[in-house]
Amino acid sequence: MFRIYNFEFRISFFMAIKKVLYIVTQSEWGGAQKYVYDLTKSFLDEGMEAGVAAGTEKADLLNKLASLESDKLSLFREKHMIRAINPYHDAIEFFSLIRIICKFKPDIVHLNSSKAGMLGTAAAWVYNLLKNPPFRQNGGQVSLPAQAGPFKKGGNIKVIYTAHGFVFNENLSILIYLFYLWLEKVCSWMRDKVIAVSLYDMKSALEKKAVGKNKITVVHNGVDLKKRDEILGKVEARGKLKNFISPLEGGKGGVNAGIGAVNSNFSGNALESPEAQIVGTVANFYENKGLKYLIEAAGEVVADMPNAAFILIGKGELEHKLRKIVKDKRLADKFFIIGAIPDAYKYFRAFDVFCLPSIKEGLSYTLLEALMAGLPIVSTEVGGNPEIVGDGDNGFLVLPKDKSALAEKIKSILKNKELREKMGESSYQKAGDFSLEKMVRETREVYDELFYPV
Repeated sequence: MFRIYNFEFRISFFMAIKKVLYIVTQSEWGGAQKYVYDLTKSFLDEGMEAGVAAGTEKADLLNKLASLESDKLSLFREKHMIRAINPYHDAIEFFSLIRIICKFKPDIVHLNSSKAGMLGTAAAWVYNLLKNPPFRQNGGQVSLPAQAGPFKKGGNIKVIYTAHGFVFNENLSILIYLFYLWLEKVCSWMRDKVIAVSLYDMKSALEKKAVGKNKITVVHNGVDLKKRDEILGKVEARGKLKNFISPLEGGKGGVNAGIGAVNSNFSGNALESPEAQIVGTVANFYENKGLKYLIEAAGEVVADMPNAAFILIGKGELEHKLRKIVKDKRLADKFFIIGAIPDAYKYFRAFDVFCLPSIKEGLSYTLLEALMAGLPIVSTEVGGNPEIVGDGDNGFLVLPKDKSALAEKIKSILKNKELREKMGESSYQKAGDFSLEKMVRETREVYDELFYPV
């Protein structure tokens, strides 16, 4: 930033910042991975060089980035970057990240998710320490080092961490909670900036003094509103979703052959009937998504509304457990688990209601895509969900783990066409507040201000 008379001029960041290294724990597709992909692609399009390091257990993100075929993109497949705490793998990964930083020499290291956030912060701090030791020996005298800028040889790289929901906000024992809170405080001291994806996360971090108020800012996730044209109409979307459901166990009727153990009574009429009312959701199958409560709520809904059906799109470690719950609840002909689908947002208008029963959230991309599709939403009042869903405006909010409240709000929307249309229109209009363009612009400003503070 420089000033001439009363006018301020900011040098555009991509003219000075040449390289950003993104680090994320998992490559399995989810919110953090979509965030990294969108930022990487956007900044590559602006001429910047980017690197992405991620775990390799499921390489969705890395493979999707590789398909960009950009000569300005470097990918680092980290087999020791795993989600669970493991001293052996974590120690190896720590040194691997130092090696990557030394090799790639980024101007900014942008960290995502808890494990990558902690290991990456420590690795970047050690790199900066080695490049700029606190004391130098000079002719027998010890002196402080000369100030080094980020673009000088040996200059400090900047460290940014995006919190897609802080881990200390999860349901933890008191000792584990205090441990993670302490880790966040230590890491925050070594970071230059923390980006919270929701006002809720920023407020909770400040209340717990996990980060200083001058180090944290909010940048909401965003979706590409230009993709609205790709969303299929209701009839077409339902017809195509039917093809993803295998009618018999081991059958060949869909891409998810073998799921007939759940959907053995499937009939195309459940999706094709004009009277069918469908509740849908898209999520990774983890405990924090609260999907078992949606299945339990479905039992209450279909008992009152025989034309109602539920579709769950996604994958994850709880898949077999969720399928068993569906079978045990005798919902095989009403609740369809159809696996992960590329670009699932294209089928959202097959749903009459979108439901997200999460126990913990940052700022859900699937809720933003539901806005983009113009759907009424029933969601739990956790994380950034209330920043997307206005209770009584474009949907309803309920407390987490409350299956009966979920069921009642779903039924109230399904039974009232006028309310459904009103809430859907409100969602459609609200999507404009969460555009990808806005997210990229505000992230660019965070980068810029690290080097040219206002």
